[in-house]
Amino acid sequence: MSSPHTVDALIVGAGPAGATAGYVLAREGLKVLILDKARFPRQKICGGLVTWKTLRVLEEIFGISPQTLRSQGTLFHSTREYTLRNRRRLLFAEHQRDPFYFVDRGRYDQFWLDKAIAAGADAVQGDRVTGVDPDAGMVHTRGGKTYRGKALIGADGVLSRVKASVMKHAAGGRRHYHGMAAAMVAHVPDREDMAVPGLSFGYVPWGYAWSFPGPGYRNYGMLTLKTRGAKNLRAAFHEFLKSRSGADIRRASIYSRLLPYGCFTDVAGSKCTLLAGDACGLADPFLGEGIFYAHRSGQLAAEAILSTHRVGWSPLNQYRHLLRRSIIYELQFASAWQHILYRLLRLGDYRLLAISVRYFHRPIEDVVQGRRSFNWRHRHNPALYQMAARCLF
Repeated sequence: MSSPHTVDALIVGAGPAGATAGYVLAREGLKVLILDKARFPRQKICGGLVTWKTLRVLEEIFGISPQTLRSQGTLFHSTREYTLRNRRRLLFAEHQRDPFYFVDRGRYDQFWLDKAIAAGADAVQGDRVTGVDPDAGMVHTRGGKTYRGKALIGADGVLSRVKASVMKHAAGGRRHYHGMAAAMVAHVPDREDMAVPGLSFGYVPWGYAWSFPGPGYRNYGMLTLKTRGAKNLRAAFHEFLKSRSGADIRRASIYSRLLPYGCFTDVAGSKCTLLAGDACGLADPFLGEGIFYAHRSGQLAAEAILSTHRVGWSPLNQYRHLLRRSIIYELQFASAWQHILYRLLRLGDYRLLAISVRYFHRPIEDVVQGRRSFNWRHRHNPALYQMAARCLF
C-alpha cells in the first residue's frame, strides 16, 4: 500500500471557512491541500445576506474592500431597507445605517477558493471524502486517494464527515446534533419592485421565512428548528410562496437542506483535527447568519495551526480558546435571544416583535450587523474584535 500524500494542512471543504483557512495558511508558506466533493462553481442553498461585520472581516483577512467586491460582481446588490411581516400584514419597514449586501453563493464561494489557490494552496475538486481518521489527520476519498495533513480542518458543512468522525470520540458529542434547522429555498424569476429584503414570521414555530433579492431571481426561503415544526415545513413554505408577490411556483427551483441553528459546539476537534464553519455548527441561532462565522472560524483555525506548527504542538487547545473567547461567547447570547424571539416576542402574532424593533431598532440593527454584541452589556462584538494571538507561542 502506497504512503498517503502528506501536507502541512489538509482542508476538507472549499466553502468560505475552508477557503479562508487555506488562504491564511498558504500565504504564510505552509503546504496546503483543499478537498471538496463538488466542482466549483456549485449550487449552494443560502439566503446570501452579508452583513457589515462580514465585510470588515473580509477586509481584515484578504485586504479587499466592499467597493472592490461590488465592482467585481461578488456583491451584486445592497440596500438599507428591510421589512418585517406576519402571515397577515406588514408589521414594520425601516431604513438602517449599514446596508445589507447580497451574494450568489456559487460565484461568492468560487471567488474565495480562487484567492486561496492564488496564495499557493492546491485544490482537488469532485472527489468525495469517504473515511476520516481524525487523530491521524488522514482522509480517504471515493477516487481511491489517501491524504494526510499534519493538521486537518473539517469545513465540509453541517453534515460533515469529518465532524462525524470527531464526535464518535468526543464526550458530549451527541449535543452537537441538536439545534439543526430544516430549510427550504425557492428561486423565483425576479421582479423589479422586489429589491427590498424582508422577514416573515408566524408560518412555522421556531423559525421564519425570508424574501431576498437574487441575481435574476427572488430568493425565497423558510427555516424551522428540526425538532419543532419540520414535518409541516413544506405546506407552510407553499403557503408563504402563494402569499408573496404572486410567485409563479411552477417556474421556481425549490431546494431543501439542513442548517445549523443553535447546534454550535466547543468540542471543536480532536488532536490535530479542527472543525470550522457549519461543520462546527457556527451560525447565529437568532437569524441563522453563517457566512461571517465561516470566514472568522476559518481564520481562527488557521491562526491556531500557525501558532503551534513550528513547535509541533496540537492546535486544538489554542483553537478552542479562540472560539470560546469570541464566537462561542456570542452564539451563547444569540441562543438566549432565539428563546426570547420565539417564546415572548411572538405574542400578538409577532406584533410585540414589531413594537420592540420600532423602539429599539438602532441597537437591534447594530447587533445584527455586528457593531454590537448580543450581550447588550458589551458595546463591541467580541467575535469581530477578538483577534487570533499567534504571538502567544
